[in-house]
Amino acid sequence: MKSVDDYRADWDGIKSLQTHMLQDYLRLGLSNIYQGNDWAASYHNVLERGVHGKHSSMYRRPLEKLEECGERGISIDNLDLSIICTLLQFNLGGLGVSNYPAKPVTNYIKCIQDDRNEMGAHASHNESSFEVFSLSLVALEHLKRFLRCVRKDERLFLSTEDRISFVNEWDNKIHLFINGIEQRYEDIERERVEDEQLISDIELIKKSEDPFSTYVNLREKRYSFRHREGVEGFKWQFRYDSAVADAKIDGPC
Repeated sequence: MKSVDDYRADWDGIKSLQTHMLQDYLRLGLSNIYQGNDWAASYHNVLERGVHGKHSSMYRRPLEKLEECGERGISIDNLDLSIICTLLQFNLGGLGVSNYPAKPVTNYIKCIQDDRNEMGAHASHNESSFEVFSLSLVALEHLKRFLRCVRKDERLFLSTEDRISFVNEWDNKIHLFINGIEQRYEDIERERVEDEQLISDIELIKKSEDPFSTYVNLREKRYSFRHREGVEGFKWQFRYDSAVADAKIDGPC
């Protein structure tokens, strides 16, 4: 049986998709008006203005990073998701862009940023596998919807050729990733059903006139190691015994 950390590991892949997809989107948009690294001077000006504004914290670390490597050393690949989302939502004019993405596109850029923040807020390891999996699906759905909006956006932040190529490439990558995690959905659903059954059985033991006999009968009926192959059988039985012990029921254990 997989642990919640196994499913949480999918978040690393989702974070990579989020970052690299929006890096690519920004790179293609800036390539319409800049050659090579010429965009870096405008980016520097945006950050300088930003650190003196009311949202200075959003720009401070990117400015420090730029000053460390210099305008010639910076690349889109050096930019993290937070500053990319900030640039795409609020600073394209400062970067010299006149053909802004349509509003639905920037709305989903905000959703992508919110999803990343939500993942950070759920780092306590108190969530169930189902909760972690659900958040993964929401984040991936927002990536898909972003691409659908980009496909329909004819305001030429990206050239038509670049837009179609970008959407097709990232749509394929996202679907491959989704196919991989959806294969694990059955495991998660089974775990959820098992958790509900275990809780119900513990309550049944507690309310029984003969808790020990009820515990033994349920153990033989549902939780014996013989019901599953190999090590999984012993883990399954241990899970039941541990839950009974944790419930401090008189008689068993």
